[in-house]
Amino acid sequence: MVILLFRQVWLAETFQMIYSLSETFKGNNLFPNRLPKSKETLKSMKTDPASAKSFLEQLVNSENKYRLLADSVTDVIWVLDMENLVIIYVSPSVERLIGYPPEKVVKMGLQQFLSPESMGRIYDVLEESLAEKDEPDRRHIRLELPVLHQNGSIVRIEVTPRFLRDERREPVGILGVARDCTERLNAEEKLRRSEERYRTILDNIEEGFCEIDLNGNILFANDAACSISGFSHAELFRMNYRDILDEENAARMSESLALILQTRKPVKGFDYELIKKDGTRRQVETSIMLMTDKHNTPIGFRGVGRDITQRKKEERKRKQAYEELDRRIAERTLELAETNHSLQEKTLRLEEANIALRVLLKKKDENKKSLENQMMTNIIELILPTLEKIQKIGLNDRQQEYAEMIRTNLNHITSPFLHTLSQNFSDLTPTEIQIAGHIRHGKTTKEIADLLNLALSTIDFHRKNIRKKLLIHNRKINLRTHLLSLE
Repeated sequence: MVILLFRQVWLAETFQMIYSLSETFKGNNLFPNRLPKSKETLKSMKTDPASAKSFLEQLVNSENKYRLLADSVTDVIWVLDMENLVIIYVSPSVERLIGYPPEKVVKMGLQQFLSPESMGRIYDVLEESLAEKDEPDRRHIRLELPVLHQNGSIVRIEVTPRFLRDERREPVGILGVARDCTERLNAEEKLRRSEERYRTILDNIEEGFCEIDLNGNILFANDAACSISGFSHAELFRMNYRDILDEENAARMSESLALILQTRKPVKGFDYELIKKDGTRRQVETSIMLMTDKHNTPIGFRGVGRDITQRKKEERKRKQAYEELDRRIAERTLELAETNHSLQEKTLRLEEANIALRVLLKKKDENKKSLENQMMTNIIELILPTLEKIQKIGLNDRQQEYAEMIRTNLNHITSPFLHTLSQNFSDLTPTEIQIAGHIRHGKTTKEIADLLNLALSTIDFHRKNIRKKLLIHNRKINLRTHLLSLE
C-alpha cells in the first residue's frame, strides 16, 4: 500500500526531504563518487549537479507534509546514496525493526546490516534495473534479505526498492520500503512443513486419499489411491470419478455426494466397486466429506478409502461357511428329531414291557406269599401235630432234646422274626441266622454248641460277627435283647 501511495509523488517531492536531512548534499555533486570497484555500471552513473539542485528546489514546499507521512507509517521508508550505498534517510519505524535509532542508521553503511551474499544480490538487481534503458522502472523489485538486529539476532525483511529520477528520467537516488517479514516467512515455513508433513503422511498411509471438485474431476490422489486404481497421478488428474466406475456405482456415488452437499455431513463406510486400469474390479470402502473455502462455500469433496476386496472375499467365504453350517445343522436336527422319535417309540415299548414285568413280579410275589402261606399251613397243621405225637412215645433225653429243637425251629419258621432278619440283614450267613435264632430263644453258648455240634470258640466267633453285622459291635447292648427288638 505504501509503495502505491508513493510511486508517483515520491519520484519528485520526497527527495527535498532527503536533501534537507542529509549532510552529504554539499558542493556541486549530489552523490559522492564512491562505489565498490566491482560494480562498474553503478559507478558510471553521475548526476548533473545543477539539474539535481534545480529539481530539488522546486519541491521544497512539500517537505513537511511527506516527512509527517514517512514518520507515521509502520513500514520502514529509506533513501539510499546510490554511489556508496549509505542510507541518508530512514523513517523512525526502523528502530522497531532492527533496534537502531534512525539518527544512527543514517551514519551506517549497508555492509553493517547485510552479509556479503545479500550485498551481492543488491548489486546484481541494481545493475539489471539500470541496464533497462528502454523501459526504466518496468520491473517491480522485491527482495527478501536477512538483516542483523542490534541485539545480534537475525530479522528477515522484505525490501521494495525503486530509483528516484529527475525530470530527464536520470536516477538520482534509491527509495525503498522495508517491512518485517519474519512472521510471514515463519508462517510460510510452518505451512510448508505442515504441507510436507501432510503430503508425507498421505503418501505413506495404506488408505487411498482423493480430492475432487464439484463436477467430479479428480484434483489430487495419493500413492495408495494410484495403487488401488492402477492409474498414475498424471492419468488420474485428467479423469473424472465416473471414468473408473460402472453405471450403477457411479449413480450410487452421485447420490452420496448430493446428500453430503445437501446436509454438509460426511458419509462413512460407503462401499463401491471401481474398475482398475487393467479392467479388474476392486471393492473399496470410503469415508467422504465436503471441502469448503475460507467463506465456507463448497468447492469439492475429499475421501479416504481402503481396498476391501480381500475382506469381501473372506466375508463371502464366511457367509458360505455359515450357510453350509446352517444346512448341516438343519440336517442334523432332522436326524436328531427322527432319532428322538425312534427313542420315544422304544421308550414307550420299554414302558409297556416294564408294566408287563411289574405285573409278572406282582404275580410272582403273590405266588410266593401263597406258597409261604401253604408251607406254614402244612407245618402248623401237619408237621407240628405229628412231632408232638413222636415226643409222647417215650424218647430218651437226647432224642427228646432234638425233637424239641425241631419243634422250636419249626415255630421259628412260622415266626416273622427269621424272615425279618434275613430280609434286613442279607449279609448274615445261614449258620449265623440259625445261631441268632437260638440266642433269641435264650440258649447259652454251650447249649448252642452242643445242639449244632460245634466248638465253643466257633459259636463265639459267630456271635461277634452277628454283633458287627447288626452294627452293635463295641456297644454295651445285650445281643438277645437286640434280637428280640427286631420282631
